[in-house]
Amino acid sequence: MVDYTYIGNELEVFSTASNWKKYVKKHLSDSIGRNVLEAGSGPGFNTELLCGNDRDHWVCLEPDSQYVADVSNKVLSGQLPGFIEAVHGTIDAVPSDRKFDSILYLDVLEHIEHDREELVKAVERLESGGKLILLMPAFSFLYSNFDKNIGHYRRYTRKSLKRIIPLEMNLVKCHYLDSCSIPVSLAARFFFRSGNPSQFQINLWDRFFVHLSQIIDPFVQYSFGKTLIGVWKKI
Repeated sequence: MVDYTYIGNELEVFSTASNWKKYVKKHLSDSIGRNVLEAGSGPGFNTELLCGNDRDHWVCLEPDSQYVADVSNKVLSGQLPGFIEAVHGTIDAVPSDRKFDSILYLDVLEHIEHDREELVKAVERLESGGKLILLMPAFSFLYSNFDKNIGHYRRYTRKSLKRIIPLEMNLVKCHYLDSCSIPVSLAARFFFRSGNPSQFQINLWDRFFVHLSQIIDPFVQYSFGKTLIGVWKKI
């Protein structure tokens, strides 16, 4: 297996965005079952946020061997629950006859060149009634050098995302989050030209714009925002 080394350090920088993490958890946690596959888990930041102690099994699937080691160490130290299994590789490393009731791609699908083929493989590993849970950056007009520098192939809209969802999946919900941060993402074309956002910029976004979005998003019926989430259920 070829080891993948993740480019960029925005996972660590964005891990401090506590308001954003709570907002994501609010919209996704009710859809997550007890037997979970998290694709592209990184060092386990989203795992810590969403896993809790009320799951039966949680597989952290990650192509970067250092991140796999990070997750394993967190399990050994008790920072993550003991039922978490760290697996090195991509979706092909998981046998197709191994089934899950939830498969998560959280800020991952945009890093995968052949996204439709990836989701077909993922859905093969979902049991009947299982849920595919996606979170990704929204709107091509927001694509910046920052996206390019960290390996994003694309950003999504509801329409473009629905086109790549396998036919055996029924829509549960698909909507945008963080409407008030669209100006921030537009500004990223200028501020993030040479690298990642600073910790100050992340803190400003998280403490002001995310907080404001939590108020405004319901009023605009989650019809636009810099992030897109989707949940589908297997027939």
